[in-house]
Amino acid sequence: MNNPTPSREELVREVARLRRELERLRGGEEDGTDDDPSSPGEPPALQLEKMFAALPDVVLSLDGEGRYLKVLARRDELLAAPPEQLEGNLLENFLDPEAAELCLAVIARTIETGKEQTVEYRLETLEGWKWFEGRTAPLPEADGRMEKVLWIARDITARKDAETAVENALRQKDLLLKELYHRVNNNLQIIISLLKLQAEYAPDGDTRALLLRNRNRISSMALVQEILYSSEDLDRIDFGRYLETLVNYLFEQYSPAPGAVKLETEVGRTSLDISIAIPCGLFLNELLTASLEGSSSAPPRGTIRTGLRPREPDQVEIFFARRGENFPDIPPGPDAPSFGRELIQTLADQPGGRLETRSGEWTTWKIIFTPSAQQGEREDSL
Repeated sequence: MNNPTPSREELVREVARLRRELERLRGGEEDGTDDDPSSPGEPPALQLEKMFAALPDVVLSLDGEGRYLKVLARRDELLAAPPEQLEGNLLENFLDPEAAELCLAVIARTIETGKEQTVEYRLETLEGWKWFEGRTAPLPEADGRMEKVLWIARDITARKDAETAVENALRQKDLLLKELYHRVNNNLQIIISLLKLQAEYAPDGDTRALLLRNRNRISSMALVQEILYSSEDLDRIDFGRYLETLVNYLFEQYSPAPGAVKLETEVGRTSLDISIAIPCGLFLNELLTASLEGSSSAPPRGTIRTGLRPREPDQVEIFFARRGENFPDIPPGPDAPSFGRELIQTLADQPGGRLETRSGEWTTWKIIFTPSAQQGEREDSL
């Protein structure tokens, strides 16, 4: 039986889990132990076992040329050669060129700076290739000269293998999510094309305007999918880029007279969760479309301001404001009956926000919401 295709929410949740796991592994938390390997009250045998587990796998002393002076290991299989063969010889005689060059550079840096160094390296040992984390410290001579280093290494092969497995799984989920966005965008583009074609054969101007408004609504959603497909973060969208692209698209569709409508945007580098970005984009699309439609005999003139900005303490607002003449009416009052009014209120409710409107010199609409609270509600519903 074939496994069902995961939903977008399931893929997003799995990608987030894999990223957290990768961060945990890279933070060196592979065994979940703290700096103190033993705890009061534990049986002595368990304390001894945990203390032994915290000991390094390999301890070396080397001179500045990379000569092994002393070699100690839990198991000789963790070394490139038996200890008696290593001691007195140069590491470049036993390591592959890449590993030898890296280790010599770390030794030189330790002696030169007199400071501890940390490095991860891959080494062919007596039982095969392994990953190690090496920590070095200078070993001063009696006269203070720095000519030797202490090299302590731990076998981190299991951790690196786990990292590789998580990275591969994350890459697969990213590809699935990108493919999902790509397919959704393709399907939306088909609908957009059908609506555009239908509008060309509309029997009257009102029907044609209705079809084009619906096309623009779908275009605003398709734009989110398009930007996400080319983004590194597959769950959040650069809202500044999205808003700029959406506004330019609508201005092209309605072609206001050059200089007749001045557009001012305020957003900066702000990212929004996709579940917030879509209704916010539709909200702005609805108001921009209604404001730019106008009539051929009296085209709109004035200024439109739109964007996203922070509010205290942890809220943000999506706003749209306009000032000028010949702008089509959009009922701003909470009791004004219209499809546009109902749609705007519905879109404001989706990110868990509240709608504020104001009339005057500037006619203003705002959606005010708390992104973190809405994100938490979305994750709880997955």
